[in-house]
Parts: sequence; structure tokens; C-alpha cells
Amino acid sequence: MHSLSSSTKLMLKEQYHSAQTKLHTLHAVLRGRVFDGKFEMSLAAALRKVQKAQNFLQAKQLAEALREAEGAVALAPDAVQTQLALGDVLRELGQPTEARSCYEKALQLAKTIEPEFQIRSIPGIEERLQR
Repeated sequence: MHSLSSSTKLMLKEQYHSAQTKLHTLHAVLRGRVFDGKFEMSLAAALRKVQKAQNFLQAKQLAEALREAEGAVALAPDAVQTQLALGDVLRELGQPTEARSCYEKALQLAKTIEPEFQIRSIPGIEERLQR
């Protein structure tokens, strides 16, 4: 049986937490944004762009990640996940001041949403602000 390296374990843990956060986000979005069977399509499209940005970021394709993250923010500027995605890309691009601005906006937005989602979101955002 093969044992995993510590870097692989860390990567898997980060992917697990990322997937968990996405599920919680989707859950909150669905609970808060479904009215009479209509889903806010711009938010759905933005979350798809967030996923693409994260995939490009993992592949170190930073220009593509930036394009998708900026597109996500354009579609849903008041969504926590879009601001976090753009902040993550900007941090990787060596733009910590701009990344911090995105993280601060995400934190502000997270504090205005339902308490259950706040508990899951705020610690991760605050951690990004400490980096």
C-alpha cells in the first residue's frame, strides 16, 4: 500500500475544503435565491466562472484564471465566491494589495448573509487576509 506525501495530503485537504465550501455556497444560493422556481442565472453563470478560474489557477494558467475571475465578478459583484476567486488569482499574480481588496469585500459580504453560511465562510476569508 502506498502512503501519500505530505504535499499530496495537503493538496487533497485543500481540494476537499474547496469542494465543501462550494457545496455550502450552492446550498445558500439555492435557499436564498430561488423564488417561484426561478433561479438567478447571472449568479449561476458567475459560479461556473469561479470554478473555471479555480481550475486554471491550479493549472498555473494565470491569464485564463484572471479572465474567468474578472468575468465572475462582472456577473455577480456581490457574491462572496466571486470576490474570493478574484482575490486568489490576484494574489498568485503578485498583486497582494488588489487581492486584499477583494478579500475585504468578500468578508463584508459574508457578514451580511445568513448566520449558517457566515460560520463556514468567515474563517477562511480571514485566513486569506492574514497571508
